[in-house]
Amino acid sequence: MLKLERPVPPSKRPEYRREYDARRAQDPVAAQLTADTKLAWARNRDPASRAVQHLRGTYGLTLEDYDKMYADADGKCEICKKEVAHILAGVGRTEKACVDHCHKTLVIRGILCHHCNRQLTFVEEHQAAIAEYLNPTADEKRLARNAKARKARATKELT
Repeated sequence: MLKLERPVPPSKRPEYRREYDARRAQDPVAAQLTADTKLAWARNRDPASRAVQHLRGTYGLTLEDYDKMYADADGKCEICKKEVAHILAGVGRTEKACVDHCHKTLVIRGILCHHCNRQLTFVEEHQAAIAEYLNPTADEKRLARNAKARKARATKELT
């Protein structure tokens, strides 16, 4: 079982670490960096700014581009036509819209609900295996041909 360790009190820290902590506490630049970091973390906790950062970082989209795509889709999934919420909308009864893109070419295709986006991704990744499973093999074709011929012979003999 994993045992959690208690934090080491400052007096028990190694000497080099205590010196570093003391220098950092006296350095105004380090103090400002710490304040800036805390401000950045606070900004990143805001769901709206995180959503905008996600759009820009993952897809290269601005919020205006996303708004246009969302409006073009009439706020609905482009496959199942289920209503989806805007990415900046709060949690409600509808699920948030997903930006669909091709994983090979990175071309953005449109707005989908989470379910359709996951299913489409699965089908894209396993397309060859699905096609192989659904397409009949030579033996299956032969068996179907034989069954059809037997049925034709049986109806011919009855008449």
